[in-house]
Amino acid sequence: MRRILCWRLRAGDPASLFDEPDAAGGRLMHWFHRHGEDAGSTPSDVGSTELAAFNTIWFGDANFPLSEDVFGALLTGGANHMFVMPTTKRRAQVEPAHPYGHYDPTLGRSNPRWRELDAAGLARQVIAEHAKWEFGSPWVFCNEISYSQWRAMAIDEYRRWTVTYAQTLAAGGLVPAVYSPIKKPNNERAEWSVLAEVGYVAIEGYLDGPSVAAARDPSAYCASQYSDMRSHFEAQGVPVERSVLVEHYAQTPSGTGWGRGGLALEDWLKVIPARVAGARMAGFTFIGSYGWGYNRMQVPDADNVATATAYIAATQSGL
Repeated sequence: MRRILCWRLRAGDPASLFDEPDAAGGRLMHWFHRHGEDAGSTPSDVGSTELAAFNTIWFGDANFPLSEDVFGALLTGGANHMFVMPTTKRRAQVEPAHPYGHYDPTLGRSNPRWRELDAAGLARQVIAEHAKWEFGSPWVFCNEISYSQWRAMAIDEYRRWTVTYAQTLAAGGLVPAVYSPIKKPNNERAEWSVLAEVGYVAIEGYLDGPSVAAARDPSAYCASQYSDMRSHFEAQGVPVERSVLVEHYAQTPSGTGWGRGGLALEDWLKVIPARVAGARMAGFTFIGSYGWGYNRMQVPDADNVATATAYIAATQSGL
């Protein structure tokens, strides 16, 4: 039996990804599992026209293990939450309530010796891994572009190498979303625009928790910051509908610059909905979460659960 998933997106999104229009004025993007045949069934609508959330999660980190309680809290989100993981070992918990995307760190692990490696060959390995684990959707989140190679050293060959990697994934039937630690690109339009053509850019738009908390209007502050990132990427050929705005949900100490940033729990739980509201105000309909289980503050796991609960509530509000 072929499994079919679909996600409704807004009118105006690139038509090449879509199968047919829907009654709500959007379009339905159909994802067909590799195995079996379609018996002519009608796919149900998964997700929301307002907000789709991609939650990157993994277990087994020796330093910051993710608890079952945190995972359980995240699973209470609606069908607009995709779980992005290295394997499908958690299929029984994730599906069928949520789409199941692929998280892959191959790009980042290859950055230190990229000159020695064939980008297309690496991408084919990811395609094979995707097929091995039988992910229910073609999304693959690739961690991550090298800031030093792409921006600081401005190596043209590296940028083309990264583009080849994403193009090969797309040619293999996947939808690559490439994590970018660069929040405000100001050149390299040729490469950014190609990444947007073949997939998505996952913008690591991490805001400092204390700065958000201190703002007179935290949601408006976040919206202003995210809008600035959006305008920079749009100027480089990456429209907002081809962007995933990613935020960090780790329990980080003061001065970190992302995540909780040492805030008292009460203040941190106010920052979370402000970030989600700010993303929506800035026009992002695709958001991502990252850093679940990271606990450098060494707070009780109840704080992690409260963080996940607040995040889910914020992403479901108004939908």
